[in-house]
Amino acid sequence: MLVVMVWGAMFFMARLPWPRIWHSAARLQRGIFTAYLMIPHVAGRIDRFLKPGSGDTFQVDTGDLSRSSRVAGSGAGRAREP
Repeated sequence: MLVVMVWGAMFFMARLPWPRIWHSAARLQRGIFTAYLMIPHVAGRIDRFLKPGSGDTFQVDTGDLSRSSRVAGSGAGRAREP
């Protein structure tokens, strides 16, 4: 969301015409929708984003440092299990 807001501010400051901004936004939306329909990998990624419990969560489980780190800190991936 922050990236979209920054790009919007840059377009505004560059005084880009509103019809061009809306046209670009519509093309982007159409491209994402087409990719969702045509490319199974993209559809899987979007589906897993919308329903986190429906797919592989290996990276999220491995990246959760709150379960594996200590107060003093031991570095990512170097924590010992209790």
